[in-house]
Amino acid sequence: MTKNFPAFTKGSYGSFDYKSFITGYLGIPLYLIMIFGYKLIYKTKGHSPQNADLWTGKAIYDRDEQLWKEKEARDKAEGKNKGGWFYRTFIGWLF
Repeated sequence: MTKNFPAFTKGSYGSFDYKSFITGYLGIPLYLIMIFGYKLIYKTKGHSPQNADLWTGKAIYDRDEQLWKEKEARDKAEGKNKGGWFYRTFIGWLF
């Protein structure tokens, strides 16, 4: 990982900046401690892919997606452009 590589090469070759290292890499052990701490405290377990329920509630999202597709088709048929001039000219290419 090279998240905070300058901590290892600050100044001359081989010098080590411990302050930069701590602030750059402190999040990794904290993240792991929080994940495993939560699992230990609440005694949660993972789900195997064979037993995971992927279909409950899916009909709601499918219905919503269908409504959006119908709206987009209506807008396209009516000739509505996505956004205004500013969006199409300066921001639209980002997305």
